Amino acid sequence: MKKSEKYLFFLFVFIFIFSIEMNEHSFKTNFYRFIHSKICSIYDTCMFSEVRKHDPIFDPIIKKIEDNMSRYAGVNYKFNISVSFEDITKDDYIAFCYKHEQLDNKFITIRRDYFTLPLNNEMEDELELTLLHEIGHCIFDKEHDENFIYLANIRVPETVMQPRLMPILIFNKFKGYYYRNLVLSKPTY
Repeated sequence: MKKSEKYLFFLFVFIFIFSIEMNEHSFKTNFYRFIHSKICSIYDTCMFSEVRKHDPIFDPIIKKIEDNMSRYAGVNYKFNISVSFEDITKDDYIAFCYKHEQLDNKFITIRRDYFTLPLNNEMEDELELTLLHEIGHCIFDKEHDENFIYLANIRVPETVMQPRLMPILIFNKFKGYYYRNLVLSKPTY
């Protein structure tokens, strides 16, 4: 690191510590992002990159999820989350939720080769289910749940938090239940 970069770095650290005293969350968050990006550029690498481009193809699905949260669970959520298609190398993963608490940043990556574009209705429903599952991790801090229950005499996954994608026909038939289950502690069918 050059001498001028060291001085600049220490100046920013001082300002950051001062901002903690001021207790201005947005200033601290933005400042932390700035420092993080500078350190990443100096060392030309980062363990975590907070800059993820949101792909607008997901906007209608996110809007649908927000509308369904209101419709089925009676809650109004506006998700401030970035979603993008990426290459995921693990064969058994369709999507990931990444959280970086200091940056107050959350994003979801969807396996590029799993969904074909343009999306047909069935793929759109699968994407809704996949995003709802990842929102369960990112927003609601839910873990995987492998339990099953009976709804209308049909054995179904208890939540969308199954580690495997449930059949889309089951999700669509009991969609209201699954939305309530994600948000409420005692959902009803």
